[in-house]
Amino acid sequence: MDLLKECVQYFKSNDNFDRLFAALQKKWQHYGRGAGAVVLKDTTVKEREAIGGFLGRHFEYDNLRIPVKDFEAALSESRFSDITLQMLLESYFAAPLETNRHYHLRRKEEQNDYFANLAATCHEETASWLNTAREEKRWGYGLLRAGFRQDKELLERNIQAIDQLSQMLKDSTLKRQRLAVASAAVSGNPHYFDYAMQAGKLLVAFLSCQQRIDEPHSAEERLELYYSVGLKPDDLSSSTFLYGISLYLPDGPHPAYEGFIQYHEPYAVNLLNLDKIVRADCQSKRVYIFENQTVFSDLCVEAGVKDQAFMCTSGQVRTASLLVLDLLAAAGCQLYYAGDLDPEGILIADKIIRRHPDCTCSWHMTPDDYAHCQSDETITESRLKQLENVTDAALKELTPVLWKYRKAGYQELLLDQMLTDLRK
Repeated sequence: MDLLKECVQYFKSNDNFDRLFAALQKKWQHYGRGAGAVVLKDTTVKEREAIGGFLGRHFEYDNLRIPVKDFEAALSESRFSDITLQMLLESYFAAPLETNRHYHLRRKEEQNDYFANLAATCHEETASWLNTAREEKRWGYGLLRAGFRQDKELLERNIQAIDQLSQMLKDSTLKRQRLAVASAAVSGNPHYFDYAMQAGKLLVAFLSCQQRIDEPHSAEERLELYYSVGLKPDDLSSSTFLYGISLYLPDGPHPAYEGFIQYHEPYAVNLLNLDKIVRADCQSKRVYIFENQTVFSDLCVEAGVKDQAFMCTSGQVRTASLLVLDLLAAAGCQLYYAGDLDPEGILIADKIIRRHPDCTCSWHMTPDDYAHCQSDETITESRLKQLENVTDAALKELTPVLWKYRKAGYQELLLDQMLTDLRK
């Protein structure tokens, strides 16, 4: 029998050497040579006898520390003296030894080749996303790397599906596409691009890269992103409440909403309702936007303000609210936003003002208003730190006041002041 085969057979015939050889392989991969020491914890009596017998040592304790050079010395003093540790390990594991550094370099080259070949099969938009995501390490970079490691074929199918979808979205003859319908057209599965799936997460990363924005964190932010590129994932969950605001079809005012205005009643609209709306306007050219439903409802029923126009976002601004705001801004309306005087309410106001800074401002969100609506609810420091993201100059005047008192202010306590202003 060949001496190397005999040596391997000697060690493989006794499974008490298994952990030792696995540890020796790791040391070689780390150093690229026989260096360092292997540590075996909680060894059995048989493991200690087998290893000690080969090394010519007696081990009393369960945890062993064995310098690699000691193993090499024992090997050179045995009848297998012509066999090196590298020869033994490569034959034992039936694979060439490779250092960790060389392994990672090889894997990086394989990954670069994979994505370069994949990008070459895609249209310009998809190829640009793949290159940008990996260069800037964002927009799905982690998903792409994980997909390459776990299932390259699945990742390739998902990227090709995104590539097909992107071409559908470029087709100017197509109206806004329902995401489920587009998914079925591309893959045969209407749930293919659900956000719970890898393809859905990659699609959000692709669309965010196209828009050059951060990837959305909430379902409503994703909905806004889909809508901005011509996709409709869900028509009904996103809605907003309006009062005194006319919505227009291509041939004139929508008769259903004109009926609500005639009877001085508020109404709700969702994305499905807004799909055919081309314009929004109001008689006064002033729209007051409220975060709180209670404030909105009370103002809607007050006889003295029937000629006003109101909107209610019900907390975080939904896509339906943003679409109406865009239409009102395009019609030349002045927008006044009133929210709670806490970090979350101030950030919502800041977001709306940033969207249309030329025609939007905060309303009843000053330090004086805070003095009238301060509550006993303490604001935590982590919430207060969110105020560092505020950009509007008027809202910035509130930040030191909130830091000083650390109490939330609620717009329900400003209802009388709002009514007085609206009746003037």
